[in-house]
Amino acid sequence: MQLKTKSSVLNKIILPLSIFVFWALIAYFSPMTQDDRQFWSYRIVGFENVLRHALSYGNGRLLGNFGVFYLIEYTPLRVLVKALYFTALCLLLPKALNLKGGVYS
Repeated sequence: MQLKTKSSVLNKIILPLSIFVFWALIAYFSPMTQDDRQFWSYRIVGFENVLRHALSYGNGRLLGNFGVFYLIEYTPLRVLVKALYFTALCLLLPKALNLKGGVYS
């Protein structure tokens, strides 16, 4: 059985958690974009009304528009989704670009 070193604990738990907390705070305190504010101002209630408006909005982004209607109404869900997305981006981008000398190399 191999003992875990401090650096492996840092790499596997503490660093991703701290990146997630950082992005969650940024997502919580940053204002919504203009498009999000526009969708929020519609105050559309109900699944059928959201679906009807997402289909008729006319820019072809059905899933994006559909998701925005729900994410702007639920702040904790919006913060969670944004933080997970940016944490994954921060952790996976160096691997995807095959960067050497990083935390996970």
